[in-house]
Amino acid sequence: MNGNITIKEFAAEYIAKRVDIKPQTRLNLQLTANRMAEHFGEDRRLKDVTAGDADEFAAWLKTIQAPATVSRTLRRAIQLYKAAVKKGYV
Repeated sequence: MNGNITIKEFAAEYIAKRVDIKPQTRLNLQLTANRMAEHFGEDRRLKDVTAGDADEFAAWLKTIQAPATVSRTLRRAIQLYKAAVKKGYV
């Protein structure tokens, strides 16, 4: 398992392997991954993201998105992170 995988690399891998999702779901996951990379930096490793960092990400989203969009973005970010945990990256 690659403990040094970045958020961007993992998201691309995860989305590519999800052959069971609809095109709009794929797009929404990619938008979430883009927001994560924008906030954390494209080179940020998954294992280096702390709970405090996640709180800061949520607060940052609230400054650029409507409340309902923030909620959906956070649910997708949690989905990505849980998948990374299951794969042993975190």
